[in-house]
Amino acid sequence: MPNCLAWNLPLPLCLASVQEPLVPPVYIAGGIYLAVIFAGFLVDFFLCFRFLSSPFGWKLPAERIRSRPWQARDALLLVLFLLLIQVLAGAAHWAAVKLGWLASGVRDMDAALVQGVMFHGVALLAVWMFIRCRRGSWQEAFGLDFRGLKSAVGQGLVAYVGIVPLVVATSLMSQIFFYAAGYPVTLQEVVNIFIESQSGWSLVLLVVLAVVVAPVVEETLFRGILLPVLMKKIGTGAAVAAVSLVFAGIHQHLPSFAPLFVLAVALSLLYIHSGSLWAPIVLHSIFNGVSICVIVLAAP
Repeated sequence: MPNCLAWNLPLPLCLASVQEPLVPPVYIAGGIYLAVIFAGFLVDFFLCFRFLSSPFGWKLPAERIRSRPWQARDALLLVLFLLLIQVLAGAAHWAAVKLGWLASGVRDMDAALVQGVMFHGVALLAVWMFIRCRRGSWQEAFGLDFRGLKSAVGQGLVAYVGIVPLVVATSLMSQIFFYAAGYPVTLQEVVNIFIESQSGWSLVLLVVLAVVVAPVVEETLFRGILLPVLMKKIGTGAAVAAVSLVFAGIHQHLPSFAPLFVLAVALSLLYIHSGSLWAPIVLHSIFNGVSICVIVLAAP
């Protein structure tokens, strides 16, 4: 899978790259983020107390996701189709450069936009074709119903606040480990694109891609399709772990692997708990949006 999926950034990696002297927006962003972390501890404490006093039954929600009409053959065909598109796109780009139709020094921003729009657009179109060919609906396939969108926004927001302390703690421990091992802790390539000075419309389009398009498509592929397929084959716990490993690994950034795995587990559990893909989409979108805000404010 391409790097266009790598929109997620554990924030300590970004904040650690800020050089002195700090400018006022960084203080504001840092203060707000610390407040979110504190609120997250309160949310986690409340949820732990609630689940310990009244355990949540996962059997029926898991069965609801397992019954979604996605089979291993569907997931395999979709993956092969997307890989074919990537190969054809890469070949077309190489040929265009060789023939002189396209400059070889295309900016990272332009390349990211083209790659992101192409991959996510084709993926969403392919999923729509699968559903249409089976005469199904988005409600049946992913539990998507606009009547539940308001509730999903609340669930996604609470889940984001709750997951922030875990992601931050995992990110810090991961950085300490890599520093101790002598492994260079770098930012994801897409983060450098946001840090660099960019033109207005290109930046707006990239933000829309990261905050709106990517969460919809990635949640559709990972939680909407891959998760129920694996739940039918290997069980709920193993499926959540496997999907989260794939999600974290596909971003191709080792320092971010552990915190992205934690985020992916939260996204999967939220989908199982809510029964609707809206909730993880909202959580994913908020996570990306806050990350981008901190990146922009922290950029020197």
